[in-house]
Amino acid sequence: MGTSTSAALRLQVRERGDVRVVELAGRLDQTFEEAIASTLTDLVEKQFVRVVADLSKLEYLNSRGVSVFIAVVDDLRAAGGDLKMVGAPPQAKLVLERLGVDRLLQQFGTVDEAVAAFDVPIQEFLSEGGLESFVAGVRSKTFHASGCAKVKKLKSVKLFASKKAARDAGFRPCPKCSD
Repeated sequence: MGTSTSAALRLQVRERGDVRVVELAGRLDQTFEEAIASTLTDLVEKQFVRVVADLSKLEYLNSRGVSVFIAVVDDLRAAGGDLKMVGAPPQAKLVLERLGVDRLLQQFGTVDEAVAAFDVPIQEFLSEGGLESFVAGVRSKTFHASGCAKVKKLKSVKLFASKKAARDAGFRPCPKCSD
């Protein structure tokens, strides 16, 4: 779609079917809040309501930079879409967790995972466990809520966006945490 460049922040919008991936690189703070807000608002106005924010190339993120995502998520959800986050580096992940954004927006390791998560409507997702993620051991047939004590014992896991996604993949719920 388009690219916007500055000395401190680079922004590019790519198409993935009906999903728009907003790739951010550099430093995201209040200086560039308006540019990102404008890009996201433009996507909503053009009826592109399934948006993935790719943060994997961010060097810095502060609370003002995060606010731009929170400001648009309600509009996206009201139009039947959502905003999903991908690849937040450790510093950005810490900011997102401290602000509670990790409880408002789904976060994924890859763009492919985030795009696939749009298969579960956000209203269904929220009603089936909110923004808790669900995991299963690679060799297991049982899935767990991310907060389950058994998850800490798993060495290698597969992540699911919802209970439905875990069940559809052939896993059964943990009787203690995911009934």
